[in-house]
Amino acid sequence: NISHCHSLLPLARGAMLRVADRLLGLKQRKASQVLPVFGFQTLNQAINLHKALCFFVILSMILYHGKIAQITPCVYLAIHGSYGFAWILKYIYFPDWGFEIELNLPIFLFCFLSAAVHWITSWIIVTNPYEAPGLLICAALMLYTMGMFFMYVGDAQKFFMLKYRPGRLIREGVFRHTRNPNYLGEIMIYSGYCLLSRHWLPWAICVSFWIFLFLPNIMAKEKSLSRYKNWELYCSHSGLVVPHIFALN
Repeated sequence: NISHCHSLLPLARGAMLRVADRLLGLKQRKASQVLPVFGFQTLNQAINLHKALCFFVILSMILYHGKIAQITPCVYLAIHGSYGFAWILKYIYFPDWGFEIELNLPIFLFCFLSAAVHWITSWIIVTNPYEAPGLLICAALMLYTMGMFFMYVGDAQKFFMLKYRPGRLIREGVFRHTRNPNYLGEIMIYSGYCLLSRHWLPWAICVSFWIFLFLPNIMAKEKSLSRYKNWELYCSHSGLVVPHIFALN
């Protein structure tokens, strides 16, 4: 029912949204059009710059520490590097208007450096002298692969549905059982990285992002979509992030 959908952290919701507004400049106006992939004007461009650099930063770490022959750092390079390149392709083919927000230079730098915190995970993985167990690598690859599916299929579906069927609640496809397949996918992707790290700090970094960035965005989206007449029914058979397992049929 509708109360179930809006009962999640009701007291914290407003506070988290205010934190996001103040820290990320989300009250600044949206760009009037999708800007080039790289630049120093929007939140998307700050994220794009970080994603594009991931492969080269991680490869530099591997070369510097002489880990080119080790399996775990190279597996991590492959999955995090390809994720970054796929992100750039996504922006070219189906950009997310939700992050097409104009930023002044100080906030742009803040957003870029905030994303760059994830390179701490890269350093931990690369400098670990021990290889990850085979089954752990397998689990990380499975999380990454399934996460890529949910994230990019969800983003593509949302983009084209909003383009060709605007004004409708998206409740089919990968949105059928989870209202946020893109966030689900990104959580799975970064959980794979955290598994490879075998360290508590990457988990702490990621959980902080999920709580203080993802959750406010999700709550704002919930509030916006609640205006649709089928919203209550949709909530009853879909999960906020994790798919509603009892409706998987």
